[in-house]
Amino acid sequence: HPNQKTIAVGADDGRVTLYDATKGRELRGAIQRTAAVSTVAFAHDGSLAVGGADGLVAIVDKRGKLVREIAAGEGIRAVAFAPKTKEVCVGGEGGVHLTYFGEDGKRRLPFPGRSLWVWSLCFSPDGCYLAVGGDDDSSIAIISTKANEVTKEIRREGPDDIINARSNGPFAKERDFRIDCHPAVRCLAYAPDGFSLAAGGLDCRVVVYYLPSATVRTTIKRQGAVWAVAYSTDGNCLAIGGADQRIGFYDVGTGAPQRVVPALDEVRCLAFSPTYLASGDASGMLVLHPVDTEYTGPKDDAQLSKWEAAAASDDDEETASGASDDDGVALPPISSPKLKTGLAIIADKW
Repeated sequence: HPNQKTIAVGADDGRVTLYDATKGRELRGAIQRTAAVSTVAFAHDGSLAVGGADGLVAIVDKRGKLVREIAAGEGIRAVAFAPKTKEVCVGGEGGVHLTYFGEDGKRRLPFPGRSLWVWSLCFSPDGCYLAVGGDDDSSIAIISTKANEVTKEIRREGPDDIINARSNGPFAKERDFRIDCHPAVRCLAYAPDGFSLAAGGLDCRVVVYYLPSATVRTTIKRQGAVWAVAYSTDGNCLAIGGADQRIGFYDVGTGAPQRVVPALDEVRCLAFSPTYLASGDASGMLVLHPVDTEYTGPKDDAQLSKWEAAAASDDDEETASGASDDDGVALPPISSPKLKTGLAIIADKW
């Protein structure tokens, strides 16, 4: 371990299931929690952290045995293991804005700088920094894990227009409002080299920041609120998913689109391995998209829209499906009526 082949999926019914991505089958028995699962994360040794609406973070070892439960506070939205350790950071609503727990599960001093909900957090590859995003002043805090202080505060400027970010997902009541220059952060991802950070949110944009100077490297516009971003393991590709029910693949250096793939519903979570991108959406579908094969399908939203229009008017299924070569593999639904709200994949640098 890590084996880069195992996927963990959390659902709104409190169930967490592990899949073998190479064979598309469920591994050991599912982990059942008492409330909706909003986030899951793997440690370097294959241990799994599961957080959700019950305010508890369950630490499960690689054999599926519950090691401990951490009472973190209500409304957990994000968990992340520090690299090469089993120290875990937890963010969310209420009394769990941002708290750090040691390997023994004991609470350490809370990290500074956050007063409102934390929706996303991620450690730098070397574990020296923690990026935190949420509703707090529409900014991203870069926190030094050694000094326990904010070293950078990156403020996201709002869009020039008013964007409707209505959502029908598991947190619909919190997302059903109009956005007027309020670029709240919902997802973050460090590049494998640790120098860049991608941030997506309610303003329908993903901004890639160059961290040494805290400047904007690339801005990618989407057609709806962005719920998930993920870097490929080589750091050259950025995957984006959200309310527009599409998964876009982009060149990190230029921001140019490489491919776009339709989803059945709003895309909630993304995770890369060297050979697949795993995506989970609000319909309860988990799909593995191959990334190591040649792709000749739609490369941007305009091409995909034309393909969808042609497919809708063509009764020949072979003609319609032949326009896309994504060939994603759909794994068996864990619980068909329930929503996938957390996903993680074991990989060396994540």
